[in-house]
Amino acid sequence: MEQFDSTLSSVIDSTLGLRCGSFGYQYSEIIRSLMSIYFCSDSCIEDVTTHLMNHLSLHPTLRTCSSDTILRAIKELTQENISYTSDMGRTYDFNTADTLNTLLLNCIFASGQLKEGEMYDVDFDHQFIDREV
Repeated sequence: MEQFDSTLSSVIDSTLGLRCGSFGYQYSEIIRSLMSIYFCSDSCIEDVTTHLMNHLSLHPTLRTCSSDTILRAIKELTQENISYTSDMGRTYDFNTADTLNTLLLNCIFASGQLKEGEMYDVDFDHQFIDREV
């Protein structure tokens, strides 16, 4: 967790912005709580409240939030879908999640997995295939 705090917390909060001014949880704390669920071999967000809160609260600097807070933050970070209508009149929804993709790239740069000034091809492929039903 200390590595997360020293490397990624500031990147997360500067990319996503501050969630609250004085009370509540910042996005970095919420993402850290979400990561704790998976690091403790759980797979359900509600487990942070029902199973992990007592254990995680023993960490001296870890502020663990409830599952409700995690789910609210995920909803806050969602973006509207983009709709594409094919020549056959079918509508397909997709989402580019620009903010979260920017966060992902910023975290990868901050962790040293990608280097500033280098050229990288970040590719997104999709294909809409119409067929008779």
